[in-house]
Amino acid sequence: MRGLVAILISALLCLMNGASAFMQSNSFSIAALEVSPNGETIAVLSTIGRLHLFDVETLAELQDIPADQDSISNIEWSPDGGKIAVAGFGGLVAVYDAHSGNQIVSANVTSSNGTGHTIDEIIAISWSPDSSTLAVSGQEGGTIILNALTGIPLAYAMSGETYASTWSPSANLETSAITGLKIWNRGQVVMEIPGLSLTQAPGIIPDEIAYNSSAELLAAIISTYAIENDTVQQGTELRIYEASTLNLVEATEIL
Repeated sequence: MRGLVAILISALLCLMNGASAFMQSNSFSIAALEVSPNGETIAVLSTIGRLHLFDVETLAELQDIPADQDSISNIEWSPDGGKIAVAGFGGLVAVYDAHSGNQIVSANVTSSNGTGHTIDEIIAISWSPDSSTLAVSGQEGGTIILNALTGIPLAYAMSGETYASTWSPSANLETSAITGLKIWNRGQVVMEIPGLSLTQAPGIIPDEIAYNSSAELLAAIISTYAIENDTVQQGTELRIYEASTLNLVEATEIL
């Protein structure tokens, strides 16, 4: 297992180095990157607002797409590999056809767009399993669920300041936020593990979340806060939960 991890890390570093060399030769740098689901293409966002697609094996540039905005910080391939979503601090979300480079949709979540809610700074985006829906989360404003083909808002989840999101195979949405780890269905919380209460210890803040391949377990990187001798002690744990119940299976301190 460690050998496989080492190979994957080595391959990713080679991709990053190759893309970085390209960027440096063209006087800009990497804002974000993501490998396609089939592992054949790497998408790189530049700091000057362009989306570049590279062949993984040759690092030849396949596409150079104007991403229509500055301050881009997020990129996410759709599960079917046919679309790429990008988003940034300016509140714009755009979806591009991964084959033609054409823009499919552009949406501004800083306006209510019929939901009655807005997001000021986008921190996380994630695709539904069928590649039809996007969850867009921000520093303020929670999570807005968008139709990925039209940009029309479908639902709103009051997730608070949200750092990451992911979807289950059954299309439930999971968010990790300062308010805790929550599982949503159509904008309603169906299960949750509360976070910090008004940011006061003791408590937790989940940072990153992901399912295992069978979707039976949910892994989360958790920032923990405890009080010892009147002093707040902060730690970081990898926690494994049963996806169907959010019962804790295992916790390992990593920092």
